[in-house]
Amino acid sequence: MKKHVNYIDYLRVFAIMAVTLIHCLPAEGAELSAGGEYFVQALHSCLNFAVPVFVMITGALMLDRDESVKKTMQRTLRLLVVLFIFGTAASWLEYFFNSREPLGALKSAVLSVFGGNSWSFTWFLYMLIGVYLTLPLFRLFATGAKDDVIKYILVVLFIMNSVIPCINGFSGKTVIDFYLPVNSVYALYLLLGYYIARRRSNPAPAAVCAAVIAVCAGLFALALFLRPTREFERMDYICGYASPITVVMVWAVFTLVKRLNTSPAIIRLIARNSFGIYLIHCFYIHIAEYILDMEKSLSVMPVMFIAVFSLSLVTSMALNKIQSALNIHLI
Repeated sequence: MKKHVNYIDYLRVFAIMAVTLIHCLPAEGAELSAGGEYFVQALHSCLNFAVPVFVMITGALMLDRDESVKKTMQRTLRLLVVLFIFGTAASWLEYFFNSREPLGALKSAVLSVFGGNSWSFTWFLYMLIGVYLTLPLFRLFATGAKDDVIKYILVVLFIMNSVIPCINGFSGKTVIDFYLPVNSVYALYLLLGYYIARRRSNPAPAAVCAAVIAVCAGLFALALFLRPTREFERMDYICGYASPITVVMVWAVFTLVKRLNTSPAIIRLIARNSFGIYLIHCFYIHIAEYILDMEKSLSVMPVMFIAVFSLSLVTSMALNKIQSALNIHLI
């Protein structure tokens, strides 16, 4: 059995708290002042490190495992089952509140899962299934490559899948038309997590990492402040997951947190339930909106975050108890 990695616990906790907070933010179309809208967009951009960190954790923990293809397929199948169960339940809830027809809502929910039109939070599960299916390929490269080769590939992926799309997005047209067969930024995050985790020493001092995070947050705020319109939308080429600023910020967060060598019981508890919290938290948010008729606003956001996160943690713990009693493991 592999030794427990304490800093991974912290990364999971920070990431799942960031994801929950993002989903508690006022959504598109909410009535906000110009300042409130700007704050929401800036905060959303600064919290976008969460999903890349989860992918990096996958690379850090799974790329150096000597795992069979059969085991990989079992992991993928388990994730498919999770996607079907939670994706269908989430979609059914929304369809039901809109139509009040249970059977019709169920049919629409099942079709939405297969069609990739389930609730927005499930996109991560679709992406993660693709990551799992390609793990043998990335594992073969990562475990057989020297550090200089991995660094070379990381630079290539960063330029081709982050910098060039950012330049084209900022320009509003295709300025540079080079592209890679592997055109997802998540390949970069997967390998970057593995590369940082396997280094015995940290590549940058803590003060440098903290400064980089602060500068990246400032760049997000500046870019949003200078945007040409006040429409409630993020500029993905600047603030999205593939943005060069996000990539650098995620590197700094992961590298900074890697210094934490011990984790208290509460951190371990939340970390163990991070996947369950991810699957459950949107249910409580929608229950608050549909049943309690709560409108997400800046004033309600802190209370909603604390309530949703706490209830999701307790529910995940309960589900884990049930799984243990039934000798199954899905979340």
